[in-house]
Amino acid sequence: FRMGNDALTDYILVSQDRPFVEHFIRQPDGDWVYRSFSEMTDSFEIESVGCSLNLNEIYDRVEFEPLNDPEH
Repeated sequence: FRMGNDALTDYILVSQDRPFVEHFIRQPDGDWVYRSFSEMTDSFEIESVGCSLNLNEIYDRVEFEPLNDPEH
């Protein structure tokens, strides 16, 4: 996503097995800023489209499998 598409301003990856979202934001100089979110109460802005999302909305109706606990 870093090369070949100058129109791309945001790149968002959403994990399917746990609450985790990665947001890459292109800066005016072409560099990328990385942000990650892992709390269901976290929210973030997608300024290029004037949108705000929170993990509660993204993962609405998703039921996560329990994490493997090596002690049990």
